[in-house]
Amino acid sequence: MLLYFRFRTEIIVLFVFLVSFLTYRVNRPSFNDSYIGVEFSECVAFFAIAKNLVTYLTGALHESNVDAATTVSTWIGSSFFTPLIGAFFADTFWGRYWTVLIFLSVYVIVSSYKQCW
Repeated sequence: MLLYFRFRTEIIVLFVFLVSFLTYRVNRPSFNDSYIGVEFSECVAFFAIAKNLVTYLTGALHESNVDAATTVSTWIGSSFFTPLIGAFFADTFWGRYWTVLIFLSVYVIVSSYKQCW
């Protein structure tokens, strides 16, 4: 079940990135159009995962409520902190699309490496 949950989350992230990237490259929308679409997709993905994460951790993984709350709090804190790291690399070195592509590639490689064990 954990493998299915992780795979489904990775598919959502890849789908959101590809849709926003292709929309930007093909149609060249104005900044407001692409920004609203990306923000909407991000909010839907974040709250969909956050809403079901405690239930999944306590039900499928049989964690206690305290451990599940700690895990969810850590996940929420890291999800709000990591964009600052990405913004630093995007502004300083790579640009926004290369930064997303590099970090997404690292994420997929690490996730697939963890699933092999």
